[in-house]
Amino acid sequence: MLIVLIILFFFLDFSVLFINITLFLKVTQRYYIFFDLSSLFLTFLNKISIIKIMGYVYLLFCVNKDGSEGYKIGVTKRNITKRISELQTGNESKINLLKQYESENFKKVEKMMHLKYSSYKTEANNEWFSLEAEHVLSFLEDCKKADETISFLLKNNPFYK
Repeated sequence: MLIVLIILFFFLDFSVLFINITLFLKVTQRYYIFFDLSSLFLTFLNKISIIKIMGYVYLLFCVNKDGSEGYKIGVTKRNITKRISELQTGNESKINLLKQYESENFKKVEKMMHLKYSSYKTEANNEWFSLEAEHVLSFLEDCKKADETISFLLKNNPFYK
């Protein structure tokens, strides 16, 4: 019976599941036995931890044919060297990894970094930037501050998702 309840949990909203358990208990007239199963099941659900998907915010460096420097701010859940090799395809200039920051909020951190450095975007107006040396040096610290802000907002602000 517990297996059926676990399967129901994944397909139904939690509040609907609880109502369904309550209704089922009253229909079978074994309220006290099933109530204990419900309590055990709810305790079990409280102990389930959600798997956190980690990813990387990275800063890449490339010197173009004309001598101009470009910095790419991006994200990946995969191995960064594989991502660089994908970007390297069709690009004559060597792309190098400068910095990487690991976070479960990697997409939001990347978005904040793009906003922070938006005035330094290249003419292509994409994920490539013309950053100053101090920006490159502070990149990891900036990512960390953004991540802390995002974590705080996710925890304390129900309107931030």
